[in-house]
Amino acid sequence: SSEVCFVGRSDHFQVWQPQAFHEAQARAREVVRQRGLRT
Repeated sequence: SSEVCFVGRSDHFQVWQPQAFHEAQARAREVVRQRGLRT
């Protein structure tokens, strides 16, 4: 892919393919919802 997504994580950042990041973020949010925590 010719596009990247820079994602800040505490004191560093990660470089993701945009679609992969959005999918991982959606999965992480679903886990949080299932545990009854707020995002």
